[in-house]
Amino acid sequence: MNYLLRLVACLFVLLSFNVKALVVNGCTIEAYTSCSNSDLSGAYLNSVDLLNAELINTNFHYADLSGAVLWGANLTNANLSFSVLSGANLSDANLNHSDLTAADLYSTDLSGANLSGANLNAAEMTMANFSYADLTYADLSFAITYSTDFLHATYNNFTIFDTDFDPIAAGMINISEVPLPAGIYLFLSGLVGLGLLRGRNG
Repeated sequence: MNYLLRLVACLFVLLSFNVKALVVNGCTIEAYTSCSNSDLSGAYLNSVDLLNAELINTNFHYADLSGAVLWGANLTNANLSFSVLSGANLSDANLNHSDLTAADLYSTDLSGANLSGANLNAAEMTMANFSYADLTYADLSFAITYSTDFLHATYNNFTIFDTDFDPIAAGMINISEVPLPAGIYLFLSGLVGLGLLRGRNG
């Protein structure tokens, strides 16, 4: 009986510690949580589950998020500079205008992520997956892109790359020039044709 009571007491203590470990600066770290505008700088969040979490304007400066699940998370304007995200899953995450300066993105899954306007200056992106990601207006200067997958990722004329990086060769798509809809194109062509016809008749 005493042994059973001690076992229950130990389990209660362990569960208490686990609950406390999931709360950082008032933010409960779990899937679908809302921790926008929180300060989680320097936090150890290895392999945490933040699936579809709301993390707008959250400060992750120097935080360890290696192996974390951030699939579909909203990290708009988040500060992830110098953070460790190696092996993390950020597929389909919203990182619009986020700061990933010098972040460790080694083998990180960012496929389909919105990185429009993101700062990836000097980020470690070796073997990371950026396929189908939106990199329009992003800054990738000095980023380490060895064996990085950029297949079908989009960029525009405002995306900044190193001079030795060829986005076309990497399989990226430039969406700077948006083609006119077929109807408008035919209408404009008709106007041009009409103008030429009148010119000949005159």
